[in-house]
Amino acid sequence: MDELLKNLPAPDFVKLDIEGHEAFAIIGMAGTLTRHKPILFVEMNAGALAAQGHNVEGLRDMIEHLGYYAAALYPPEATWDDLQFDVLFKSKPIPE
Repeated sequence: MDELLKNLPAPDFVKLDIEGHEAFAIIGMAGTLTRHKPILFVEMNAGALAAQGHNVEGLRDMIEHLGYYAAALYPPEATWDDLQFDVLFKSKPIPE
């Protein structure tokens, strides 16, 4: 993804709903995410992630390690233990 995006304008929003392959996309665009810090909207589907050898906690940790925090879950009543939900990730503020 980083290679594909290098000749395009910097993204300010990225939506990932790719049936369990979200971790692979995050790994592939880690450079872009680190440099440009677009807002992320990521589907968390526990079953689909497990089929690819990943899990919700690991994907969340991967994204947080790149300087993001979970700003909101969707639907609003969702919890991290649900089988499927979406997460809005925003860039952590840089300390002054």
